[in-house]
Amino acid sequence: MIFLGIFVLIASGLLFVTVFNQVFKLEPNQTKYTGIEGLRGFLAFFVFVHHYSSWYGLMHTVQWSLIEPVAILARFGKHSVFIFFMITGFLFFDKLFRNEPINWSEFLWKRIFRLFPLYFLSILVVIFYVLLKTNFELTVSKSKLLEYSLNWIAFGFIKCPAINNDGISHLTNSGVHWTLSFEVFFYLSLPLFAAVFFKKQIPLLTAFICASICYFFLTKRGFNTAIFKMFIYGILVAFVNFKIKNTGLSIKSKWIGFAGILLFYSVFNDKFANENLDICALFLLFFIIVRGNSILGVLNWKSSQILGQLSYSVYLIHGLVIYTLNTFIIPKSYILSLSKTNYMFLGIVYCSAIIFVSFLTHIYIELPGNKLITHIRNIMPKMEAELNKMYTKAITIFNK
Repeated sequence: MIFLGIFVLIASGLLFVTVFNQVFKLEPNQTKYTGIEGLRGFLAFFVFVHHYSSWYGLMHTVQWSLIEPVAILARFGKHSVFIFFMITGFLFFDKLFRNEPINWSEFLWKRIFRLFPLYFLSILVVIFYVLLKTNFELTVSKSKLLEYSLNWIAFGFIKCPAINNDGISHLTNSGVHWTLSFEVFFYLSLPLFAAVFFKKQIPLLTAFICASICYFFLTKRGFNTAIFKMFIYGILVAFVNFKIKNTGLSIKSKWIGFAGILLFYSVFNDKFANENLDICALFLLFFIIVRGNSILGVLNWKSSQILGQLSYSVYLIHGLVIYTLNTFIIPKSYILSLSKTNYMFLGIVYCSAIIFVSFLTHIYIELPGNKLITHIRNIMPKMEAELNKMYTKAITIFNK
């Protein structure tokens, strides 16, 4: 019955996207890789299902544990995040392999305005909820509270310590913030990869800032082999895709779509005996999507494409919505009285709230943040010129 609950939640997510979009009227983005757009939406939603099931364990046993130890629920969290990192590596290096011209300053500013506004708001809500537990009485000094809060706001580059000595403050948003620090690291490392391996001309100041922050990140967070592997696999998909782009190889048939479903089932249900086979299946699944297979059309459904647009909002705010409902709206006694199956069906309520709030945050926070780049594009060249002059002068003085 847990599997039925999972299916109902996913179907409900697509249904609520369709229903709410009658009001918000978003249209699918015109992207080169529409399959990736649809895939993003499902991955973000899978992470919600994973965390929702873990809240059952938290409320019953005070342990962050799955509602049942089934592979698909565990992998909805871990492997969805892995594929997100593959997407990042693929999209970045796809541009480089195709020798696409990139304005590096604009590239980085776009990522900042894409990620930070909603992230900043979500962390403010986390801090507010943590302080609310103690009626805003501090259990640490004001300076420590400020220091820890700034660590959170800075994408957790130095990890995210417990706010106000609340040992489970990281669960207020289901702990999703940790992945964004790696995303930001990858964003900042791309100009360096471009300069070293593709002989791209990078503004000196941009290269210096990116290298400094990346070095700082690695000294504080260390080298996470599993995550960096996914980034490399994404690069490998971009390389293979580039090499066969003119071969006319088509893998859009429905039979390949069926194969994709089998790969998905095998990967997310832990059907392979070792990690290497698991990674190969993940690679093949992602590759056929990149090459245009929509997995029997599912990834190209309008609801899937819109869910893809909402994916960052869904990923970032679903934990806050779950926390809000569990803490302030739905009585804990009622949740504890539910069977596991009924709890999964109750997820339809959480699903509707998450999709609705995601529409709001996407339209009123994400999109305005994206548009800000057009307003600063005109002043960026002057800013860069002045900063480069200051940097050059400082280097000259230092060398003397």
